[in-house]
Amino acid sequence: MKLVLVPTDMSDTAAHALRYAGALAERFDAHLLVLYADPFMPPMDFGATIAFSVRRDELIESAREELEMHVEENIDATVPYDVRVLAQSPVDAILEQACDTGADLIVMGTHGRSGLTRLIVGSVTEAVIRLASVPVIAVNSFCCEQPAGGPVVAPVAFTPASLEALRYAATLAENSPLLLYRGSGGGDAVSELSTLQEWIPRELRGRAEMKVVPQAATAENIAAYAKQSGAGLIALGVPAAPHLIGGLLHSSPCPVLTINERTVRLTVPDRTRSLTPVAAAE
Repeated sequence: MKLVLVPTDMSDTAAHALRYAGALAERFDAHLLVLYADPFMPPMDFGATIAFSVRRDELIESAREELEMHVEENIDATVPYDVRVLAQSPVDAILEQACDTGADLIVMGTHGRSGLTRLIVGSVTEAVIRLASVPVIAVNSFCCEQPAGGPVVAPVAFTPASLEALRYAATLAENSPLLLYRGSGGGDAVSELSTLQEWIPRELRGRAEMKVVPQAATAENIAAYAKQSGAGLIALGVPAAPHLIGGLLHSSPCPVLTINERTVRLTVPDRTRSLTPVAAAE
């Protein structure tokens, strides 16, 4: 892992996610790119083109100064970083920067500022999760700011994205147990267990434990199981039911790693091989 993209709106939860990203970057000897994106459209008479341009430049420069302070206050001085302010819609800016910079991972918060903006930021995170071409780690206010060494909980959907999320998380959380969680939805639990055993990659079987529950795998059940297990990460393949993604982003006791089908198609050959913790390299 060389570059971690960290979108922020400079809210408290975004700062929490930035501190997590900083600790992750330190562990993998990675560089942070901290991004703030906003259309910067001040209320004014749009007939005054020159005044609008000057005002917009002032807003961008002010945002850049605030972003620099935000980063300095929330990450260790030893972590290398750059900041970038773009006059663009947040989703478009995040997706384009992830692609243009060759970022290996996106880390972002799940809540923003209060009121309407909070709702908008929540939708930004979910949109990025569904559209990004790299893995995304979503961090809410309940999560630890340090990448925890606890187990990885992996809700299993028997999809390529679910499998790749498990593999990526297994490399990210080196040596941690992998707790595979499957809801049978009232089906044959024995058959589900057998299928699950065959689905697990051979190289991960020694670390894997399996749990098949008779009910559907809801966000509440997965979050409760992660909390009970002391999980350090939840690994989720996308697509998943919208209520499952939204529920986990808001209630998970630990960060949620997501990988979508687009990421699988574009980057599977190189993705996990790029993860080498500093300690392992030494």
